Amino acid sequence: MQQNNPQKTKLNKSAFKDVGIAVFVIALTFTLYQLSSRYMATRIDNAFLLGYAAEASFALPIIICVFILKRTDIYRSNWRLLATGWTSGLPLIILLLINSLQLFTGNVEITASAREISLYIAQMVLIGYCEEVLFRGLLQGAFHKLYGENSANAVRLAAFSAGGLFGCLHLFNALRPEISLAAAATQAGAAVFMGFCFGAIYYRTGKNIWYSIFLHALNDTVVGVVNGTLGGRTLIEVIGESNRFGIFSAIIPVLFYGIVALVLLRPSKVQPLLSKNDNA
Repeated sequence: MQQNNPQKTKLNKSAFKDVGIAVFVIALTFTLYQLSSRYMATRIDNAFLLGYAAEASFALPIIICVFILKRTDIYRSNWRLLATGWTSGLPLIILLLINSLQLFTGNVEITASAREISLYIAQMVLIGYCEEVLFRGLLQGAFHKLYGENSANAVRLAAFSAGGLFGCLHLFNALRPEISLAAAATQAGAAVFMGFCFGAIYYRTGKNIWYSIFLHALNDTVVGVVNGTLGGRTLIEVIGESNRFGIFSAIIPVLFYGIVALVLLRPSKVQPLLSKNDNA
C-alpha cells in the first residue's frame, strides 16, 4: 500500500496556495485597473495622459501586493546568469528592429508632442512592469513550485501555464464594443505564445525580472508606434484590427514565439539552469 509523503503533501498544499494567491492578485489588480480607467476616462481628455494615469493606478496595487506577500525576492536577480543569458532575447529584439524600420519608410505618421511621447513610453514601461511581475514573478513562480522545482518539464509547463492565462485574459477585450471577438481571440492566441516566450527568456536569464520588463515594454512600444498610436490612433483601435490579416494574424505570432520558446527551453539548456541557479 502506497503511503503519502507528508512533506510532499505539505509542499503541494503550499504550491496550490501560491497559485491561488497569484490568481487572486491578478484578478484584484485587473479589476481595480478597469474601474480606475473608467473613472479617469470621464475626467482626463488627453489619451496619452489617461493611458499613463491608468497604468500607474494598475502598478500601485501590484507594488503593494508584492510587499504584503513578502515577495520582493522577485526583484532580486542573478546578474551573472543575465550576462550569459541576455542573448535569449535577441530573436525578439531583432524582430522589433525589423518592425521599427517602418518608421523610416514614411508609412508611420507621428503627430504626438514630446510630452505625449514621453507619457506613452512611460505607459509602456508600466505595462511591462505590471504584466511581468504578475505573470512571470508571481504566477509562473507559483506554477513552477507546483509542478516540481527541480524538474526540467516543470520549467516548460510553468512558462506555458503562465503564458496561457496571460493570453486568455486578453479575451476580455471582446467586451469592448470596438473590438470583435475574432480580433480579441487573435490577440489572445498571440499573447499566449508571447507569454510562453517571455517565460522562457525569464528562466534563461536567471529570473531577471528587469530584463523581462525591458523586453515587454520594448515590444509594446514598437508595436504600438508602428501601428499608429503616436499618430492619432488609440490602443483600442489597434487591438480592434488584430485580425486584419486573417488567419495569418494568429499563425505567424504563434509559430514565431512558440518556436523561440521551445528552442530556449530545450533540455540541454534547461537542465544546467536547475543546478546553477536555485531560483531557476
